Amino acid sequence: MIKINDKEYKEAEITFNNICALEDMGCSIQNILTNTFSSARAYLALCMGGNRNSMVIAGNEIEEHIKKGGELTDLMGAFAKAIEESGFFQALNKKTEKDTTKK
Repeated sequence: MIKINDKEYKEAEITFNNICALEDMGCSIQNILTNTFSSARAYLALCMGGNRNSMVIAGNEIEEHIKKGGELTDLMGAFAKAIEESGFFQALNKKTEKDTTKK
């Protein structure tokens, strides 16, 4: 669970559909490190249900969390872990490894 602004949210799984939802919310997996705030907001919005309406709510929750002395490390850590454990990305990596081995 991710705790933001004294509320807990279940970590969202990174599936193909959720990757597309994140992109629809302006978060490219390739640019997570350069767009940290947008990525954090999009991932929290995904954890909150994953629609555009949740983007504003997620942003407000993060802002209040930071104002109260909170940090984004837990949220971004959960996001990184979800990417690492993603069955979709694991399958892509295996395919890439097989293709590389064949060449």
